[in-house]
Amino acid sequence: MAACRAMADNSTSEFQAGQTGLIVRIPEAESVVRAWRERFDPSARAGVPAHITVLFPFLDESRIDARIRSALTDVLGSHHAFDLRFESCGRSRRRTQ
Repeated sequence: MAACRAMADNSTSEFQAGQTGLIVRIPEAESVVRAWRERFDPSARAGVPAHITVLFPFLDESRIDARIRSALTDVLGSHHAFDLRFESCGRSRRRTQ
């Protein structure tokens, strides 16, 4: 699992500078989903790799320090790896208020 910073640019206005999320990178999926992500997923254009989102948004980048990294390592490092298979591909939509 990685903390990923969402990088704001002119074409990706829904991301804010300093915004982070916890993701599980899925490099094996990159070649399968790249074209869809480039077309429909602003996070791809912001440099976020193929992934499963665990928590977004997480903390502001300014709040992620050695203590936070250590706590994440402790919590996540205590879990065993597992196999996962996706039967279909979809997209969740962000709810607006």
